[in-house]
Amino acid sequence: MKKLFVSLFAALIGVSALNAQDAKPAAADTKPAAPEAKPADAKPADAKPSATDAKPATAEAKPAAGDATKLMLGVVPNVMQYDKKELTVKAGAKVMLLFRNEKCPLQHNFILLKPGTKDTVGALADKMLTDPEALKKLYLPDSKDIIVKGAKLIGIGQSDLIEFTAPAEAGDYPYICTFPGHWRLMNGVLKVTK
Repeated sequence: MKKLFVSLFAALIGVSALNAQDAKPAAADTKPAAPEAKPADAKPADAKPSATDAKPATAEAKPAAGDATKLMLGVVPNVMQYDKKELTVKAGAKVMLLFRNEKCPLQHNFILLKPGTKDTVGALADKMLTDPEALKKLYLPDSKDIIVKGAKLIGIGQSDLIEFTAPAEAGDYPYICTFPGHWRLMNGVLKVTK
């Protein structure tokens, strides 16, 4: 199972020893700038970490200097919850979050919010039940309180690699699933530390 997961993670982030930097030697000045938080239709950054750098089953990962913080978040089958209620990153850190749904038959997403806005954005997500275009919108409500959104709804056996820069301000940033009704149970906190 571990080999399968590592292979899946490597495939998702497009890592290959043969094509990394076109076989150029690694140098400090060849690393790209940190990606900004991006909308669901944004493309991932060009630079990808090695699959061996992944830190499975941890809520907090400490990167080497200049590397992205790698986090994994999953779905608890038949419970409608994330498998971690808390994740921790340093303020301003580059983050690569692998969000996966291995066994839950329901669709889910990952949305990072401004502090104190979970109930407001959750209510907007619930209102999408009456929107005939909600599925096309991936059940992402229109809100200025959304900092980061995943690129898709993930069903059983699917995953979403979400790259962003952690907020610059330390604090507790809620994350929720905005599929209508899910956010009440399916939520957690990204703790941003200095």
